[in-house]
Amino acid sequence: MNLNKPKAHIIDYFFILALFCVFTASALVVVLIGVNVYQSTITNMNENYTSRTSLTYVTQKIRQNDAIGDVSVGVVNEASALILEKNYNDIPYCTYIYTFNGELKELFIKKGQAFSPGDGESIMAVQNFAISRISEHLIKLETTDSKGTTLETFVSLACND
Repeated sequence: MNLNKPKAHIIDYFFILALFCVFTASALVVVLIGVNVYQSTITNMNENYTSRTSLTYVTQKIRQNDAIGDVSVGVVNEASALILEKNYNDIPYCTYIYTFNGELKELFIKKGQAFSPGDGESIMAVQNFAISRISEHLIKLETTDSKGTTLETFVSLACND
């Protein structure tokens, strides 16, 4: 018989169990906070992707076609459109970039040929996209994301019309 053995009290077991529960709850709270931060980061990245990519795409199209008389702003289906004109084998062609049914579209056809706004190739979904001519050398591009945040950029033309 061992008389020096300390007696175990039920309080000791409850203390260890309570400490384990606090640790588990803390770990769960940290994981839940991490999930929330991750979801909001992904949502913001997706919205920025749509807004910024659409602006960058149209800006690059303008820069690629920046020549005298080749860049203009018009209207397709009551929406502003970017019209890029080029001659291929002495035949004039137009590239129209416009919005239709919540999508940014691009259509490449012979100049003067009739078309339907649905004929264009879908580039990406956008909430709103507007193109306007500010001056002879300046085009304004504006897009609105799903939260209603508007981003805009200005593109300076190197060539005159």
